[in-house]
Amino acid sequence: MLNYLWWYIIFAFISYVLGSYDFAVFFSRFCGVNINKEGSKNPGTLNTFRCCGFKAGSLTFICDALKGAVCALIGLFTLGAGGAFYGMLFCNIGHIFPMFQKFKGGKGIAVTFGAMFTVNYILALSCLILLIIYLLLFEHGALGTVICVTVFTVVESVFCFPEILALISLILNFILVIIRHIPNIKASKNSTDNLFMLKKRKLH
Repeated sequence: MLNYLWWYIIFAFISYVLGSYDFAVFFSRFCGVNINKEGSKNPGTLNTFRCCGFKAGSLTFICDALKGAVCALIGLFTLGAGGAFYGMLFCNIGHIFPMFQKFKGGKGIAVTFGAMFTVNYILALSCLILLIIYLLLFEHGALGTVICVTVFTVVESVFCFPEILALISLILNFILVIIRHIPNIKASKNSTDNLFMLKKRKLH
């Protein structure tokens, strides 16, 4: 039992460290952009799309999602379904409060999606389609992503009968993501959080 408890602690630390590497900062450098000082000043996927264009934004999303997927897979194989969401939670804590970026990171959507896809790919793809439709209709990234995370959390929590570790991790992750998106939601009311306000910079 002691070894089991130690693995929870070690796994949380591993997930946090993996989550702390910021791919938005990495890819934006190739565009000649300091992602922490442009756009929404948030080192995340949506701001990378805005400031660096489609290629850099897509690469950022894929790599951040892979962080969530890797942590979820490790948790799934070592702790079961609850471990997948436990890994997602601590990976997101690292992504949002990264040790390598003075604890100023992204907002957790890509990491959450990566873990979502690992655990329930049908629901994850449904949420992604919902997000794309929303963006095409309204063009405000923050509200769309919050809606998707809300849908996934509610459906997974209510209809998929998760174990207690999964339920707690899902709820805490949801709260964390929502809190991080409050400034963006306020900005969307003033049309300053438009995903398609892209600058013409290329990834070299």
